[in-house]
Amino acid sequence: MRDITEKKLHQDAIAHSEQRFRELSNVAPTLIWQADIHKNRYWFNKGWLAFTGRSLEEEAGDGWIQGIHPEDTHRVITTFHAAFERRENFYVEYRLRRADGEYRWIDGYGVPQFSDEGDFEGYVGTCTDITEVRNSKAATDFFNVAHEMIYTTDLKGIILDCNQRFSEVTGYARDEVVGKAVNILKSGQHDQEFYSQMWKAIHSEGVWCGELINRKKTGELSTVITTISVVLDSHGKPHRYLAVASDISTLTEKRKQLEHLAYYDNLTGLANRTLLMDRLKHAMSRVKRQGGFMAVLFIDLDGFKAINDYYGHNVGDDFLVVISQEIKSTVRETDILARLGGDEFVIVLEGLMHNQDLKSIILNLLAVCSADVSIRGVKLNVTASIGIRLYPTDPEGYVIDAETLVRHADQAMYVAKAKGKNGFHYFDRIQDEIIITRNNAIQSLQKGLIDGDFELFYQPKVNMSTGEVYGFESLIRWNKSQSELLLPAQFLPIVQNDPLGIELGNWVIKTALAQLSDWHKQGLETTISINVDARQLMQSGFVEYLKVEMSSLPFYQPGSIVLEILETIAIDDRIKVTDVINRCRTIGIEFALDDFGTGYSSITYLRELPIKTLKIDRSFIAGITHSNQDLKLVINMLRLASDMGKRVIAEGVETIEQGELLIKVGCEIGQGYAIAKPMVADAVWPWLRDWQPCTAWQTSTNTDRLSP
Repeated sequence: MRDITEKKLHQDAIAHSEQRFRELSNVAPTLIWQADIHKNRYWFNKGWLAFTGRSLEEEAGDGWIQGIHPEDTHRVITTFHAAFERRENFYVEYRLRRADGEYRWIDGYGVPQFSDEGDFEGYVGTCTDITEVRNSKAATDFFNVAHEMIYTTDLKGIILDCNQRFSEVTGYARDEVVGKAVNILKSGQHDQEFYSQMWKAIHSEGVWCGELINRKKTGELSTVITTISVVLDSHGKPHRYLAVASDISTLTEKRKQLEHLAYYDNLTGLANRTLLMDRLKHAMSRVKRQGGFMAVLFIDLDGFKAINDYYGHNVGDDFLVVISQEIKSTVRETDILARLGGDEFVIVLEGLMHNQDLKSIILNLLAVCSADVSIRGVKLNVTASIGIRLYPTDPEGYVIDAETLVRHADQAMYVAKAKGKNGFHYFDRIQDEIIITRNNAIQSLQKGLIDGDFELFYQPKVNMSTGEVYGFESLIRWNKSQSELLLPAQFLPIVQNDPLGIELGNWVIKTALAQLSDWHKQGLETTISINVDARQLMQSGFVEYLKVEMSSLPFYQPGSIVLEILETIAIDDRIKVTDVINRCRTIGIEFALDDFGTGYSSITYLRELPIKTLKIDRSFIAGITHSNQDLKLVINMLRLASDMGKRVIAEGVETIEQGELLIKVGCEIGQGYAIAKPMVADAVWPWLRDWQPCTAWQTSTNTDRLSP
């Protein structure tokens, strides 16, 4: 899928411009036609159709030729086709049959049309009835009442005469311009090349037609479509020049407005994506020709959404206008600054020779974006995350397109934001993809949490000898897209050290407490243990959060929650962990040390920690039936736990033999697949009804116990 909004706006603008052209053409006193690239005239204005008395369908294609006087037909068609082949302006006088059957003399002008990309799109032509002009008696009247500007000059460009319309458009009275050089109208908007091409056409073809920007007497500019023709004397030699022009300033202004809409951001007046990509392509070409390097900077404002949400879009829009001008003040006139939408901006810096030059600009941008901005009496503040893509760089060199450059800068900005915001980051394909992959995974997890894709499974902990159910451990599962059940090891490492990890941890606590309260209501007296990671345990307000959640559940029984923490957490920050444990114990929460034996713990620290239960890691349990060394390790752990007055639970009891051997060495409480797999809450009651320890476990007595 591609965003084609800008393309549609541009197409709509073109269609509107075409419609406006035809509306103006239909009220013009001249006869106007359009032809396609195949020489077929497909549109005539109302003036033409009224003149000929024929319909558009009759005139279309080659139908208009039927109205040409037979003596003029060959000359008109030859001129018309020859001009088409060369894509040149043309002028031809001929006789055209009017609706009443009279042939009238017509001056016909044709101008080729090209797209912005230089593609030929056909012709536009105008015709004026000059029968009366050819008649000297009526010439003066026509000259003065014509809606077009008409003026003549000698071969040196001295104005000889002008009509009333000329004075109305330019502001000059006839007496003010006759005898003056025609360059009195010169605006300075056209370069020497323009005039060179114009005079070349006049001298070689006898006529030129195009747009001229003139300066009025008041100093204002006006745009006129002008046809300049060579007037020959009786000997066929150039005698003077005749200019006929129509003021199209209003149409030109409308065209400028449409171009501004198509290429500029409506809010800030900066270039939009369409204009950015066009200018970026040209900048890349210049770097390729001239050397050096350039940089594409993708800027995203950190915290702008909060301004919009809190103060409203009007304040947000005002803020964007101000900040865009502040950003503009930090770059050079030759640099490109564009707004892509929302709070995203792109800067293209050209002509760079040293990285130090770029760094100073970036630091200035960060400072400008983080400065306070006062809007409607409110002081607002944001920061910026900036992604940077240099051009050229290895290994692509110059072989890369503009879209990819902007996309890479956007990707680098995303990394800058992920690294903590208010900073910048240079695009690095390999490292950035790793970070972005993780961030995408975090976003997927966040969506899963919002959509309710997580659920808790419960695995029982039992006395393997007596069958007594000691409690249940809650284990999170991610039902990704409701089609794939993922275990904690497949997604929890992704959110480690990310705020989402705390969100997930709080969800587990809230869900487990609610389930425990429901079981208590149903008469099931049991406990639930919950795994808590380091960040969640050390979070400010953790104990208070537990109090609030427990007090909100009417059937919750104090003393039925056990928090399991990793051995490494307990040792890394023993003093703070001890404080949190003691505060939790005052509200009836006990702790268990998970994965005991994997953290190379200090025995002194473990003895001092106010923890009642140690859980021997499954990695030690797995080998006790076939490795005497593993069995001795477990026995020594049991002895150590006994010396410290701790209860022991064996994790990962997967076989009957493992359970039987654990009972013999003095570890009766176990958890694992040999007892039960983790199950959904609805399966707990049926499992309790059917649960019985195996016979081998029941017959293992204290007299059978092994010694270290």
